[in-house]
Amino acid sequence: MRKSMGVWVAVVGVMAGPVLGGGGVVDLQIDPVQSFADFEVCFGGVCRMDDSDVAGMLQIDVDNPNAPAEILLLDYDLSLVDPLSFFIEIFLGSITLNAQDVAFVDPQPGEPFGPVPVNAGQFTFENVPVTAEGSLNYNAVGSACVIVQQQGLPCMGMFDLGLLGVITTESFTGEIQVVDGEVTVTVDSEFMIVFDPDNPDFGTVTAMTSVVATGQIVTPGDTDGDGDVDLVDFETYLGCVTGPDGGPIADGCAAVDFDGDDDVDFIDLDEFQLRFTGE
Repeated sequence: MRKSMGVWVAVVGVMAGPVLGGGGVVDLQIDPVQSFADFEVCFGGVCRMDDSDVAGMLQIDVDNPNAPAEILLLDYDLSLVDPLSFFIEIFLGSITLNAQDVAFVDPQPGEPFGPVPVNAGQFTFENVPVTAEGSLNYNAVGSACVIVQQQGLPCMGMFDLGLLGVITTESFTGEIQVVDGEVTVTVDSEFMIVFDPDNPDFGTVTAMTSVVATGQIVTPGDTDGDGDVDLVDFETYLGCVTGPDGGPIADGCAAVDFDGDDDVDFIDLDEFQLRFTGE
């Protein structure tokens, strides 16, 4: 098992329409080359481990992109790149488990979770809900088959992970750092799945994730990335104007499409005036 048990992410994009009113809604893309999840499956008192690379996204909002004091979780999707396989031998039997197309997603995407304070770069979300997706194929023989049958299941079959319902994370803590517009967020995440709450000894899965990504945060209206919204940005706005439903917008104009409707019009001008700071 790898030693790291965290989620490492960094901002790579931005969407208009801030929730906290300063930083904007930020999409965080996960780099599967540097990202993984560790899983421990226990059945009949015996545990085995496997891991997978992770792809997907997180979506957050911060109140201030330069010095965040609050952070909000809006959406997430941690998708496993690799299938998982477990072979567990118990006394006079064994069970083989194979999981495919597994993802852990927000059961209510777009609904804010938080905000929570950021103190010295540290933050903690408590009781974050998680929904699993994907399928689990299993094949139990010998005494393992008897245990499975006692749960009212056949000795061989497929289980839809979505039927597990909403799971609550045991930990979701992290750190956010901003250096010259580049934002790095780290989040530790761990949760447990109990297949039968009435019989927890039947089987459990403990998941610990670590994902890595880097990128640049963009402040809505700040087209040149200098940390303010001034006359230079207004000149860019004028060059980006399409009028209502006149999109798609040109390259470099995303920062002044405040409502994200793929045009730049007077609605965006109203928002620009609210954000204008001068030099």
